Amino acid sequence: MSLARYLALVVVLLGFRVFAQPAPAFDKKGLDGSRYMLSSLSGKIVVLNFWFKDCGACRYERKALNSVVGRYQPVGDVVFIGFSLDDRDELKAFLRKNPFRYAVVPDAHDVALDYGVSGYPTHVIIGRDGEIAERWTGANDAFERLTAAIDTLREQGEPAPDASSSSAQVHADPGVTQDILISPERPMRGATVKIYYAPKATAMRQASEIQVIWKVQANGSSSQGVAPMRKRGDLLACELKIPEDAMRLSVRLLSRGEEVIEERVLSIFEASDE
Repeated sequence: MSLARYLALVVVLLGFRVFAQPAPAFDKKGLDGSRYMLSSLSGKIVVLNFWFKDCGACRYERKALNSVVGRYQPVGDVVFIGFSLDDRDELKAFLRKNPFRYAVVPDAHDVALDYGVSGYPTHVIIGRDGEIAERWTGANDAFERLTAAIDTLREQGEPAPDASSSSAQVHADPGVTQDILISPERPMRGATVKIYYAPKATAMRQASEIQVIWKVQANGSSSQGVAPMRKRGDLLACELKIPEDAMRLSVRLLSRGEEVIEERVLSIFEASDE
């Protein structure tokens, strides 16, 4: 076993996430006859899923993974590849009854070994620079974790919102005024933040039409998720619990069609800062 393979395996077994590690190259033929080479995907975000058909956790997360593909397929800069341990004939029969929207590659034992995979399902996300940005094993919260990681990579290189402004307007339809209020204006660690949105367009006044994507940055770590909006009279509202070690909160409002409406970035304070 090469040193690179050994180190990758050790990292996985210890349960650590891998950052800034070059992704091992692969060159495999997919179930559809297409050739998948990492070297030809430079400049794209590449999302890998290691799985096999009799894996219960893999079956559990498949619906969520298909939803992730549906979300990013129109943008064209994210590629999804599912490396399976099963052979071609087994997979063809299985996928007829269990559709999987990733590009499926059969007989991928060698790729799993190169990536140090020891548990299933394992997710690996490769940035545009060809380095592993994130990886984990397990099926829990697959949609939330994948979309958070992909969105972070897609945002890299884009202008950051002006944190000194009370509101950074990212997008607004002509003639439509958007309004967002975050209370309190100086969020405290461990406290609950309330987000209110007052849409001026009638079509946007239903809670199902808006979602809040949040990101909390702490010392050396970050977490992301999606919060549902609820009707509060003429407003839409949601609440977020701020972790005790949080340093910054980013909030993004998206329309049902995944269009960015508005974005805020706020510093998180300790009670002693008041």
